[in-house]
Amino acid sequence: MKKRLLAFSVATALGMGAAHAFEVAENGIGLYNLMPYYTAQAGAATLIQVTNTDTVNGKAVKVRFRGAEWSDDVLDFTLFLSPGDVWTGGVSANGLIAALFTVDNSCTLPANINQDFVTSRLEASDSAAAGTREGYIEVITMADIPPTEGGDPEVDLYDAIKHVDGEAPCTSSVLTNLQPDNPWSADQDQGMEVPTGSLMSYAINIQVPTSKAFTNPAVALNPD
Repeated sequence: MKKRLLAFSVATALGMGAAHAFEVAENGIGLYNLMPYYTAQAGAATLIQVTNTDTVNGKAVKVRFRGAEWSDDVLDFTLFLSPGDVWTGGVSANGLIAALFTVDNSCTLPANINQDFVTSRLEASDSAAAGTREGYIEVITMADIPPTEGGDPEVDLYDAIKHVDGEAPCTSSVLTNLQPDNPWSADQDQGMEVPTGSLMSYAINIQVPTSKAFTNPAVALNPD
């Protein structure tokens, strides 16, 4: 992908002007993570890990899968990470179409993200499912979720997504009322603040028939 196209794509995803500059984070930690390749072709599978290296704030994160042919959105969801949280999932073929699977208990919208990829934005043809089976992954920090004192998971976002003894409440009444799709208009009344770059991600492409695996660390970007 050309650098100019990448910068435009990131700026658009983050709601910034296309002229905004980004820098590659040499330590692999950033506001935006780009995993360059996932595949579910020919028996392959891809394992994914997203880490919040911030040990104080939770994060609201958009995870978006884009097909290889036209960069169409084939699946996306909102992920809520506790401080220091690690989310894991994977992509494999479900028949002809790629599907996401996870047993991770970090909070998400929708609540169940174990599902087939969608073809509605792909070329309408008998081979549309093939457009889901390889592409790239965007991981975008939409907002920080700072801790609150004396929080209540029934009303407080931080406590609704914070793991306690390995479990997060994922209080549906709190999460479904959020509107975190615009990362630069975080509403403090909803428990969100302007995001800071602290995500680190990677994908492992596994060629199951040949028992080979290739690790692809994400390119981490931060606004200049």
